[in-house]
Amino acid sequence: MITRTGDWSPVLFSLSVTMRRNIKLIFFLFSCIAAMNVRSQSAIMDLFKKKQLDSIMQADQMYRPVFRALLDPAKRDSLTGFHKMPAEQIELVYDSLQEALDSTNLLFIERFIALYGYPGKSMVGEPTNEVAWYVIQHSDKIARYFSIIQEAGKRKEIPYRLVAMMQDRLLVEQQKKQLYGTQIARRRLKDSKEEVMFVWPVKQPCFVNRRRKKAGFETTVEQNAKRFHIEYKKVRLKDIQPLS
Repeated sequence: MITRTGDWSPVLFSLSVTMRRNIKLIFFLFSCIAAMNVRSQSAIMDLFKKKQLDSIMQADQMYRPVFRALLDPAKRDSLTGFHKMPAEQIELVYDSLQEALDSTNLLFIERFIALYGYPGKSMVGEPTNEVAWYVIQHSDKIARYFSIIQEAGKRKEIPYRLVAMMQDRLLVEQQKKQLYGTQIARRRLKDSKEEVMFVWPVKQPCFVNRRRKKAGFETTVEQNAKRFHIEYKKVRLKDIQPLS
C-alpha cells in the first residue's frame, strides 16, 4: 500500500517564515558588527588625534616657563646668573626658539581645524580640548579664528573663560579696552621714563570682576595681576605711549 504524504504547503510556509527571520537576524548582527567597527575606528582615530595634540601642547609650553620666571624678581636673578646675560637678552633668545615652535604648531592646528573642525571636549576630551586654543592664542591669527573659538565656548567644548581671554587679547591687538582684565602689557606710560608692566585698560572697570565671575574665572582682576607680580591700577588708553 502506498501512503500519501499529504499537503506540504504548511510545512514549506513555516520553513519560509523561519528562514526570513534567520536572514533578518543575520543582517541585524552584521549591522551591529559594522556599527561596532565604525565606532572602534572612530575611537582609535580620536585617540590618535589626542596624542598628536598632546605633543603640540608640549611644544607650545617648551620655553614659556622661562618667560614666566623672568617676571619673578628672585627667579630672574637666578636666570641671569645662570646664563650670564641680562634678562632682556635671555628673553630674546628663548623668544626666537619658542617662535619657531609656535609657527610649526599653528600650521598643524590650521590644517586640523580645516579637516575636522575645532578639537573640543567631545572629540579629544579634557584638557586636550584646550590645545588648539593655546596655539591660536599665541599666534597672530586670533582675528581669523575667534568666531570658531567663540562657537566652541558656546557649545561647552572649551571653558568659556578661554573665550574671554582670547577676546581680551583681540581687543588689545585692536588698541581697544579689554573686558575681563586678563591681558598684561609692558609699555611706557606718560608718567614713566622706562617701560613698566600694567594691566591693559579695562572697559567699565567697576564691573570687571562681575564679568570675570560670569565667564568662569576664579580670581579677581586684582588677584590675577599679582600672578604677574604687579598691582592692578586703572590705566587710560591715552596714557600709553605708542610703540616706537
